[in-house]
Amino acid sequence: MSKLVKQLEKLARGMDQPPMGFGFHAAQAKTPALLTLCLLDKENPKAAAAAASAGADFIAVPISPDNLKDASTILKAEHATCGAFCQNLSAEHLPALKKAGCDFVVFEPQQAPMAALRDEDDEGIGKVLVLDGLMEDSLAATAEQLNVDAVLLDIGDPPLTVQRIMVFQRTAGLTSKPVLAVVPVTLSSAEVEVLRDMGVQGLVVRVKDVKSAEAIANLRKTADGLAPPKKKRLKATAILPKITVRAAAEDDEEEEEEGDE
Repeated sequence: MSKLVKQLEKLARGMDQPPMGFGFHAAQAKTPALLTLCLLDKENPKAAAAAASAGADFIAVPISPDNLKDASTILKAEHATCGAFCQNLSAEHLPALKKAGCDFVVFEPQQAPMAALRDEDDEGIGKVLVLDGLMEDSLAATAEQLNVDAVLLDIGDPPLTVQRIMVFQRTAGLTSKPVLAVVPVTLSSAEVEVLRDMGVQGLVVRVKDVKSAEAIANLRKTADGLAPPKKKRLKATAILPKITVRAAAEDDEEEEEEGDE
């Protein structure tokens, strides 16, 4: 199983379990409050190494048919667990990624081959689907039925307003799958805390060079320094239209009254 998926499952269990016993606290100390992921804008081994040193838990390398061979070198690096941000890859490239040591793939629905959704065994790579906050709700909600392990949403550039968070949460709330958020590396402690309490399980930072990779250290420190949530974090479940029993009962009563007349 993908290391990313394992970590997401571990975080989910941490959200649901109340503190109890010394064993739990010891395990909790080893589990980060939020995962930190680095999304490279190009295959840059030095930036990847800097991001890992700064505390990034996972690194995503942009991979296309043109750079598949060169990017595979980063995927095999030992300094961090790496995955691929797939761009215009066809189905035949997926086995090559797995062979190169790719732990997970991040892909956009309009570009990914249908084969990316095929079932995998326990040795398969994790699948992260990119969702657009501007998607129609009915389209974004279909992610719940797809064979993917998590979804990724871009929260946008600063300033982060309440309305921006509302748009983000509207889309994230359409699925019960783990949510990763693309965020500015300059997030404050209060902003990180809000995202964590909303149910976000991973912060994804775009990295252009070594300097921007090193900035992840401050975000990692901020996330690790968060106080425990005051109450259980609730992950929004899919929102589905429904007819209430009360409304149906009222309709039945009206039909009975019309029949008596």
